[in-house]
Amino acid sequence: MSDPYPQISYSATTWMTDNYSQLASKQLSEIVFFGTHDSGMSELHGTKVNIAAQGACTQTQTLTIGDQITVAGARYLDIRPAYYEADALSDVSSGYYAAHWSTFGANSWVGLIGRSLDNICQDLATAMSSIGKGEVVLLEVSHSKYLPEGLFAEALSADQQQAVISQLLTTLGDYAFKWQGSNTPPLDFLSQKLSDVISDPTSSGPVAFLWDSDGAFASCGYGPADGYFTKLNLDYYNSWGDADTSDPTTLINDLTSSL
Repeated sequence: MSDPYPQISYSATTWMTDNYSQLASKQLSEIVFFGTHDSGMSELHGTKVNIAAQGACTQTQTLTIGDQITVAGARYLDIRPAYYEADALSDVSSGYYAAHWSTFGANSWVGLIGRSLDNICQDLATAMSSIGKGEVVLLEVSHSKYLPEGLFAEALSADQQQAVISQLLTTLGDYAFKWQGSNTPPLDFLSQKLSDVISDPTSSGPVAFLWDSDGAFASCGYGPADGYFTKLNLDYYNSWGDADTSDPTTLINDLTSSL
């Protein structure tokens, strides 16, 4: 009997390409996509007071998104774009940035912003042109709001939603996975085999799959034919565990029940 989990070779830029013969027949749900959390938070911005107070619990990365892909081999990125409205104490100007934040009280927000969307897109463009042609990169966008410094978080306007998705799709260009067929019932991307997405690892890719996992960009005006997908097309368990415990067995059981 053949080994269902054979040892594979690893290179940060070409690990899917190098092992295409072993991965091609597998559904994408059967492949472990190395990933990063709050991928755009390799740098911190906001006000000096907030950076000093919140930096330790807000910065999640030491590598840019480009290096996460090409140096660390990540193939899943958690991008959380926001429109940040700067005030007189901010160390950057108003604009689109990654953000790591949460609500505080009724609608006010706490947190910091990270790398600008312009720089994130530059990172993505360089990385996608540097990796193998058999690679698939999952790009999740979520948690996106209008964040005025010191005030309340609000939903992005339709124009702001369109601006973010348009910039990402323009950056990805031909790398963006697009679906020309019917999306009724919705395409289940993870049920696709690698060979369905990349038929030839010497010329077909790489491919980037962009999806909005929480509906933050529902009014962006784009769809599967453009390269924009939703939770209906890629759904997965993404929640904190409920076990408030230091007991390892209870914690393991709680995590196992979510699978």
